Amino acid sequence: MILAFESLKSRDFQLKNIHTYPMRPSERVLKPRKKTGRKVSGFLHVLRGAGEVTFDGGAFRYAPGAVLYLPKGSRYVMTAEEPVEYYRVNFDLYVDGEEAFFSDAPLLMCRTAGRTFAEAVRELADGYAFLRDTVAETALLCTAFGALRRETEQDEARLAPAVGYLLEHLTEKHDCAALAAMCYLSTAQFYKLFHAAYHMAPLQYRSKLLADRAAYLLKTGGASVTEIADLLGFESVAYFSRFFKKQTGISPGRYQKEGS
Repeated sequence: MILAFESLKSRDFQLKNIHTYPMRPSERVLKPRKKTGRKVSGFLHVLRGAGEVTFDGGAFRYAPGAVLYLPKGSRYVMTAEEPVEYYRVNFDLYVDGEEAFFSDAPLLMCRTAGRTFAEAVRELADGYAFLRDTVAETALLCTAFGALRRETEQDEARLAPAVGYLLEHLTEKHDCAALAAMCYLSTAQFYKLFHAAYHMAPLQYRSKLLADRAAYLLKTGGASVTEIADLLGFESVAYFSRFFKKQTGISPGRYQKEGS
């Protein structure tokens, strides 16, 4: 099960197999040893060093203070431009009895974690030999989760004017400079904050929203594919079909037929 990290605040979940410890690898290039990818899920809280994480379909940079999420099964290459030091926080997450992940690929959760998150992770690491699957250990990790969620929500609040505009003008074309200006941010700041909060570029997010709107209309609107393409501002049905299939993996006609 893949679910958004922010949705945990409204879900019942369990944490198991929590292991937190400091790492000071000597290698400048780190990656899962097995071809099947990373063996466990968890966070890396970077204390020292900077570099880049690359994976199939994306990449992001990290610096001291960053929190990375590396899901079980993911394959990536983490390069360090200088000696790196971090806390490794492994855990299994279950929602409704099913193992859950925040993504199937590495994520930059936040660029600079706050004091509450850092202190909870440090206490987890300090008590590693004593806090093993205990209530205290789970409580500390939940404290870290809550602090990280608040960091994410702060970024979302700063981005709210642009996100609101996208929702209200979904069928229009936009550029990042105009969206950034709505939030009183430079284009570079806006792009970094947006990617950290939503794990994708602003225009990718707009495409996702547009595909979601199209899917809703295809299932419930009673309109034809041609009418929906026109309603959503596409130049042609063919262009709409290519767009929808790229976003969802299925043609709009087939999606509508299977949903009826």
